[in-house]
Amino acid sequence: ANAYETASRTSTSMSDTAATAVAKGDLMTAMQDLAKNAKDKFAREAAAKLLPFLANTKVEVANEVKVRGKVVDAKYDPKTNTITLSRELMSEETLLHEAVHAATVAAIDADPKTLTTAQREALMDLRKLFERIKKDVEFSGEYGETDLKEFVSEVLSNRQLRDKLDNKVGYERSPLRAVWDAIAKFFGFETKGSAAQTSAQIYKL
Repeated sequence: ANAYETASRTSTSMSDTAATAVAKGDLMTAMQDLAKNAKDKFAREAAAKLLPFLANTKVEVANEVKVRGKVVDAKYDPKTNTITLSRELMSEETLLHEAVHAATVAAIDADPKTLTTAQREALMDLRKLFERIKKDVEFSGEYGETDLKEFVSEVLSNRQLRDKLDNKVGYERSPLRAVWDAIAKFFGFETKGSAAQTSAQIYKL
């Protein structure tokens, strides 16, 4: 998550239970609390669906978090599988965003046999889109050598890439929206509304 998102995302303070758990490095307890007590219904449902993919993810709190030299509210490092939250800026939304990031990376690494048909299809959608983007001259220089995990990590943490993907023409629809749709399909994020509304909620994360 980038610093700009602190302003654009709504910011809901974590419960004492979740904040204490995070401070102790206990991500599962924090996410279980979010699944039960988060103020937003979508946040509760999303937290519950992410939980099975977060068993090996670590969490820590720092006084200041930086990405590419900029102070941000949180970050996820796929190399160490660690979410780092800023002590001052952490919120339910920030934790959920980084949890989506960590769980998506875990999903890409998961044994396909352990996944449902819908989950395998969602990953196939993501791979197809990634292969197309890799060959696109606008992206190939920067992302031609990356793998799917690195690409998804970059999408979830790089505002400039998201803007570039969202404004890309020549695709059936915004490639950024297609990434969110695949993530929503994988985790089964559903609301009472349409798939488009669900995507819009993830889009805000």
